[in-house]
Amino acid sequence: MINYTISSTTNKWTKRIRKIDEIIIQILAYKKDLKFINNINYYCDFILANDKFIKDLNKKFRKVNQPTDVLT
Repeated sequence: MINYTISSTTNKWTKRIRKIDEIIIQILAYKKDLKFINNINYYCDFILANDKFIKDLNKKFRKVNQPTDVLT
């Protein structure tokens, strides 16, 4: 099973969360193609943020003083 959460650090994303949720569900429908093992529980968190939030994380953890598209 694949469990996921969507959270936001700003209210900028409020109107888009429903559509983002629909897209995630469509992607997870292909979990067999993505080679997930059936008897393992997977967890994924989607954090919707603005550039300032990402920049602060990058500066703190990567010593890079700029925003990026994705943090892993």
